[in-house]
Amino acid sequence: MTAAELHSVAVSGGEIAVARWPGEDNLVLAVHGITGNHLWWAETVAALDGRATVLAPDLRGRSLNAFLPGPYGLEVHVADLVDVLDRHGVQQATVVGHSMGGFVVARLAAAHPERVRRLVLCDGGVPLTVPAGSTPEDDLPGRIPLSWGRLGRPFADRRDYAAYWRSDPAVEQSWSDTVEAALLADLRERSDSRWWAAVEPAAVLADGTGLYDPAGVALLGGPATYLVPEAGGLHDPASVRATVGDAVDVVVVPGVDHDALLLSERGARAVALEILTGRCLGHSR
Repeated sequence: MTAAELHSVAVSGGEIAVARWPGEDNLVLAVHGITGNHLWWAETVAALDGRATVLAPDLRGRSLNAFLPGPYGLEVHVADLVDVLDRHGVQQATVVGHSMGGFVVARLAAAHPERVRRLVLCDGGVPLTVPAGSTPEDDLPGRIPLSWGRLGRPFADRRDYAAYWRSDPAVEQSWSDTVEAALLADLRERSDSRWWAAVEPAAVLADGTGLYDPAGVALLGGPATYLVPEAGGLHDPASVRATVGDAVDVVVVPGVDHDALLLSERGARAVALEILTGRCLGHSR
């Protein structure tokens, strides 16, 4: 896989870092999840094998762009993505989003349909439900306990940070060079010689409230595909189909969970095939 080129694009409040993997003229804009970064797309890029050029920004408040100021929110990310497309002279792209990124790109397609050739949602875009007596701000940390638990917490070094992630049996079982690179990409050393996750908690909370907005269902329309893990996803396949109806083609990807849909070779092959052909051979619809 060709190494990513990193460069900056002017956006409101500063500049946003964008990774670009060069390939054929087919342009893909890839948007990571709520505490992810551009390296979550590395396996998908490898599976594409040069058959597309991939642009993958770190979202505002994350990793390379952790210190880009707010305001935050899904609509702010949409504006940043339009700036990324404009900067690269891209009139229309295949747009793919994972987890929270799916919510962002659904809004991009709804607000700027002329910029989106095809929409691929990787287990993200169907609104979450707030439990009775709770709020999105209270519910969100419990949905992402490992990701949330590292925010604002010091680590001794990279090994300590990796050990934190690998304390989860599911992460340990799926650990690979790709997983390690993606998870450790947001680690930064500060002046006190301790290490911190470069993810802004205020951005995570502000963006996370948008995942619960029931009005988001109205943004889900074709031509679009929704990839659902067989198990361990934000929603089970039946509830996704019931929510989106016939407007979106729902594809169930077996043998992966929410994170492995991007971080595993098996999941990334399914994502890449959907990007390239609009269908996932060997997967149920």
